[in-house]
Amino acid sequence: MADLTIVASEFTALNVPLVEQFAGVNLVPGDQVYLDTTAQWQLAQCDGTEVESEVRGTVSVTAGAGQLCPVVIAGAVTLGASSGVVAGTIYVLSNTAGRIMPAADLVTTGWYSSVVGVGGEDNIMHVVPFPSTEVLP
Repeated sequence: MADLTIVASEFTALNVPLVEQFAGVNLVPGDQVYLDTTAQWQLAQCDGTEVESEVRGTVSVTAGAGQLCPVVIAGAVTLGASSGVVAGTIYVLSNTAGRIMPAADLVTTGWYSSVVGVGGEDNIMHVVPFPSTEVLP
C-alpha cells in the first residue's frame, strides 16, 4: 500500500479536542505533527529522529509558518473519499514527513512505530496518536 492521500478540501474535524500552538512550517489539514523544542508544530515522520517521530496529532486547518494552528489530539476526523482509508486498518507515521501509511508498510529497520489512528467507515480516521520511541529491529 502507500501513504493516504488527504485532500484539504475533504478534511473535516468537528467536535474533537484541539491543541493550538504556532506552526514552525507551512501545514495543511491532515498533516501529522510533533512539537519541537521551541513548542512549534513540525511535520512528524517515522524515519527521522526520535523527537520527529513523536506524533501529537493531526492538523485541522491550513496554517503558515508562525501562525497559530489547531491540531486534533483525539477523536474522529473525516479524511474524505480521496484518502483511501480502510476501516479497521491501523495507521502509522510515514517516512514522508507529515503523512500517514498503513502499519503493514512499516517494514524498514530503524523506523519508529508511532501510531496515528485507526481507519473507520465512511472515510473516517479515529485519531489516537501514540508517539512510540520503539524502532523496528
